[in-house]
Amino acid sequence: MFLGPSPTILDKWGAKNPYQIQHNYQLWRLITPAFLSTGFSQCFIGLFLLLLIGSMIESSGMSTFRVASLYFVGTI
Repeated sequence: MFLGPSPTILDKWGAKNPYQIQHNYQLWRLITPAFLSTGFSQCFIGLFLLLLIGSMIESSGMSTFRVASLYFVGTI
């Protein structure tokens, strides 16, 4: 992981962990991975693709609110 946190830190901050979701009912772990990054390369590629694909979707007539809703529903 280039310039990124360790897996234990990510788990502590709310990374998607199926065991914690199912057995400890930590449903917030379905949403927090949208805000976590495993390193510089993932952050850079994710931002680039979000800019590219998001602008194409938004230019097709979808509002900014709908694009944001699609993003958050897609992360779950």
